[in-house]
Amino acid sequence: MIDPSLINSIDLSEISRIIETITENPKAAQLRLGIKSQWRNSGHHAYICKIYQSSFYEDFEMAKLLYVNTRRPNMKLGRNEWSRPVKSVLENMAISITTTLLIHAASRGISLTKVGVIIEGELDMRGFLGLDDSIRSGYQDIAVQLEIDGALNQAQAKELKYLARKSPLFDMLKYGLGNRIRI
Repeated sequence: MIDPSLINSIDLSEISRIIETITENPKAAQLRLGIKSQWRNSGHHAYICKIYQSSFYEDFEMAKLLYVNTRRPNMKLGRNEWSRPVKSVLENMAISITTTLLIHAASRGISLTKVGVIIEGELDMRGFLGLDDSIRSGYQDIAVQLEIDGALNQAQAKELKYLARKSPLFDMLKYGLGNRIRI
């Protein structure tokens, strides 16, 4: 049985409560996340996720360590096992865009049957390897294609595709953080 309080697996009463709370108190929109990562061996990393300062979550720390295997493929410095951090940026951007589309569609009462995100990024390894300081270490170009289907017309599809830009990862990759990242 389909739960009528859910659209696109989004709880409408919860998203409405969050929007209402933030509208009444913009400071409630502030959220602070933290990740503590530690290299274990080879391509294995462990991390703990923390949520601080949120109006919607109590201070929270993952009860268990999450392990990520980031070994590199043979031709790219490793054994061709698991995910690579540079690739995972695109994977997580696709997930962020999908989630953004689902939430915006649900908040507009639009039921979606398909959300497809195709992302391609271009890198030049000379930057990462320090062979040419004029070349950035990260992606020089990222292209995103969206496929959306469901109970919506062309105007709604166009609006949702525009709203995909509200994805936090899209925003960070497109506009950066300026000098707000410190090492």
